[in-house]
Amino acid sequence: MAEMREKAFSTTLPSDVGVRVKMIAQIENRSYANVIENAVKVFTLFPKELGDHLISAAADTAQGGKRLKDVARAILYQEATQRLDEAAEAAAKHMKIEPDLQDDDDAAVVEYR
Repeated sequence: MAEMREKAFSTTLPSDVGVRVKMIAQIENRSYANVIENAVKVFTLFPKELGDHLISAAADTAQGGKRLKDVARAILYQEATQRLDEAAEAAAKHMKIEPDLQDDDDAAVVEYR
């Protein structure tokens, strides 16, 4: 089923935000509208408290960039850890663990073979 599009509307962005939108669109070979659409789509899924925290950090010209990088690093670390755990669980299902014969005494080694 075709996705319904809302009627287009216009907005004015502050110059620094507009420059970032244009830069992202050019680097990622996307339209300006697509960059803005994805930003709104993702941002509006955040809990309000997180959104408020990110907006506050972005407004802080002295430390905001560092704070946002720290938050991003923590989120990416959490996501990578979760994917690693899922991959390890999936791999473990296909592994056969053989007992280490060096951990057993001579009687167990003879019995195993």
